Amino acid sequence: MDTRRRIFAWIIALSFVGLVCGLSSCMETRPPVLDTLRPNQGLQRSATKITVLGARLPSRPVFVLANLEHTVTLTNTVWKNEKEVEAVVPANTPTGRYDLILKNEAGEQLGLLGGAFEVLPDALTVYAIEAGQGDATLIISPTGQTMLIDASREEEVSKVIELLQFLRIQKLDHVIATHYDADHVGGFEKLFKGRDGIVDTADDVVPLKKIWDYGGWSKNPGYAAARNRFPKLHQVLDGKDKNSFPTISLGGDVEVEVRVANGVIKKKDGSLTSISCGNEANCKSIGVMVKYGKFRFWTAGDLTGGGNGTPDVETKLSAELPKVDVYRAHHHGSKTSSNSLFMRAIEPQVVLISSGTDNTYCHPHAEVLQRYLSISQVWILVTSAGIAQKEKCGDPTKTRISRIGNRGVVSAGNIRIVAEKEKFILSLDGHPEPYRFDVR
Repeated sequence: MDTRRRIFAWIIALSFVGLVCGLSSCMETRPPVLDTLRPNQGLQRSATKITVLGARLPSRPVFVLANLEHTVTLTNTVWKNEKEVEAVVPANTPTGRYDLILKNEAGEQLGLLGGAFEVLPDALTVYAIEAGQGDATLIISPTGQTMLIDASREEEVSKVIELLQFLRIQKLDHVIATHYDADHVGGFEKLFKGRDGIVDTADDVVPLKKIWDYGGWSKNPGYAAARNRFPKLHQVLDGKDKNSFPTISLGGDVEVEVRVANGVIKKKDGSLTSISCGNEANCKSIGVMVKYGKFRFWTAGDLTGGGNGTPDVETKLSAELPKVDVYRAHHHGSKTSSNSLFMRAIEPQVVLISSGTDNTYCHPHAEVLQRYLSISQVWILVTSAGIAQKEKCGDPTKTRISRIGNRGVVSAGNIRIVAEKEKFILSLDGHPEPYRFDVR
């Protein structure tokens, strides 16, 4: 009987110890967890301050970037708490994608985050931001200067804010509002207020040099309020003279040329020619050519090409533009735009389309997709699923572009272009392998 009592007592004691250890983790120490790295990219020429987010991060961490060819120890490590640590990726780290390795002071590996950081060449970076039925394009020069062209709708601008925060961008050197439709400029007021939605607080996104638009009354009160916060930065491109067609330098040999504004076109010889826009606001859209070496990127808001009875700016403009590498589709792929003559003139290698999933406008329209598909070896990338249901708009976008195989992509998400002077690389959300191109 005594033996049974002793065995029972031991069982109770061991169960109690197990319970206590389970609650206090005395049996084993749970390892650190690496969740994410912000930003997840930086330019080779400059040091990049990053934030590592995770759980149970040690108070004296050592972080290393490593791939098959290089190993680089991060510097200036600052432990904020067990969920957040700051560090710096040194300047002149070799280009490429790296795993992030966490070690302790003894050099023992405690964690790994695969493919966590990419060092980009000193190149032009362009983001076509996935913002539903709206447009927003972010440009970053090799020197780090920035330009935001449009900011989508108020309801979708959180995606723009999220990307800027992820890239640790809080100041925009230049802002362009192509025209005053809500799906292009409705997000600016909320963007400038930052995530907290309050003016003049630490998280505001601040324009530094210029806010460019074609002037006049803005039918969008949110954009008008945003513009009026910075009256000294406002610059009008009304097409009245050659001052409306500046070449904006972003440093590092990146130039942004204004080629059309308020229905007026700057010709190759520098002279101006105009189209009567009447009350058609899309006709007045500002169009710019982004240039870096031989690379060419064209974007022009909702510029019209005669479809649905709209004023035809595109045909006159087509004689004044070179072939481009990447075309940000006018008006989300609407049949008002991207006319045949214009598409033959610019003959892009890549067409980027921003349109909301199953949007009420049926963007991108079937006949416009056919014009894109007629271009030899073209790539068509749609930030969303485009048209997914057949009931109202006919065949889904995915079906319509399926004939070009993997060169047609829907639900591409944020599309990143990294352009060097004679080549460029496309990276898509959720697509592990980038796509490489030679410039024309």
